[in-house]
Amino acid sequence: MELAKKIGTTRDVLAGYESGRAHFNEDMAIRLCLALKVSADELLGIGKNLEHLERPPNIRLMRRMHLIQSLSSLDQKAVIRTIDTLLKGLGIQQVESIEE
Repeated sequence: MELAKKIGTTRDVLAGYESGRAHFNEDMAIRLCLALKVSADELLGIGKNLEHLERPPNIRLMRRMHLIQSLSSLDQKAVIRTIDTLLKGLGIQQVESIEE
């Protein structure tokens, strides 16, 4: 509630950003950075490791991600669970729980 007030929005809008249901624009990104006292890189989760930005995005992968995003929440969770299982089998740690 306090953060929502600091950035001039509602708790519901902020919850939308946190859950990924809503995407914030550059104005809101600036407000969040100032309120949280973090850089835009930190806010966006880029951090100091920019290695992943050195390669151009894989267009085929991006198309599939767009299709997955259009699925129902239940179907998205099933796809993510399958991907997590594959990554775990390859010895790659998953980034976040799908329950978040």
